[in-house]
Amino acid sequence: MSSRSQAILSQIEALPPEERQEVCDRVLGWFNAAEPARANPDPIRSARGMFAGGGLNNALMKHRQEERRRG
Repeated sequence: MSSRSQAILSQIEALPPEERQEVCDRVLGWFNAAEPARANPDPIRSARGMFAGGGLNNALMKHRQEERRRG
C-alpha cells in the first residue's frame, strides 16, 4: 500500500463510527459500479449439484445479499 493510501486509511480510521460507515458505503458503491454488469444468475441453477441443506440456503442468502447491495 502506498504511503498516500496509508495516510487516507489512517484518516478514515480516526473518523467517528457513523462517518466511517458512510465512507465505507461510498467506497463499496464505487467498487460495485466498477464491476462489469453481468446477467442476473438464477440462484437455483447456480446451486445445482448441492445437497439439500448442504449449502443451498447459504448460496441463496449470498445471492440475496448481493442483490440488496446492488439495488
